[in-house]
Amino acid sequence: MLRFLAGHLQTIAARSEKNEMEPQNLALAFKKMLVRMSENSMRGVVTHRPDQYQIMEPVIQHSGGFFSNAQDKGERTL
Repeated sequence: MLRFLAGHLQTIAARSEKNEMEPQNLALAFKKMLVRMSENSMRGVVTHRPDQYQIMEPVIQHSGGFFSNAQDKGERTL
């Protein structure tokens, strides 16, 4: 599911000249929903906000590299 969503977000980012949704904007919009932190307090949310962004932006930009075709070849992936 994450593989599909990251690929879709990459497609949206590729059309940023029309929709103004660059990878940075998409990462900001989806980071909280897709990257959950273990600490659920307000302090934890504020502390880990940059971490969520730093995780999501590369996943959107390089989804093909994060989700290789190893599954399609029958190999195990993490």
